[in-house]
Amino acid sequence: MRIMANFESNIEFKFAYLFSLNVICLIFRITSVLQFSESIGPLVKIVSKMANDFFNFFILYIILIVMFSIITNINFIYTLKEFEGLFESILTCLDASLGNFDFRIFD
Repeated sequence: MRIMANFESNIEFKFAYLFSLNVICLIFRITSVLQFSESIGPLVKIVSKMANDFFNFFILYIILIVMFSIITNINFIYTLKEFEGLFESILTCLDASLGNFDFRIFD
């Protein structure tokens, strides 16, 4: 009970999480209703199948980012400040996978 009282006293927007959950449920409800529309129904079905493929890709992407982060953390922990901790390694590898990399840090 003390944990809930502490949680309640420290949150500035007490119902923000409840409202966000309500919006998510509303979006799922609208998409389930739109599946039966003639013009938007096929689009909703295609997007749901595409979302499944995206989530599969995202899981593999996260596994590869964590793997490369661990490897670079082990190799460069004492020589480069970008790989001092595991979280910094994850951010550096994520940033490099999105195209923002600089080979000059390895000189």
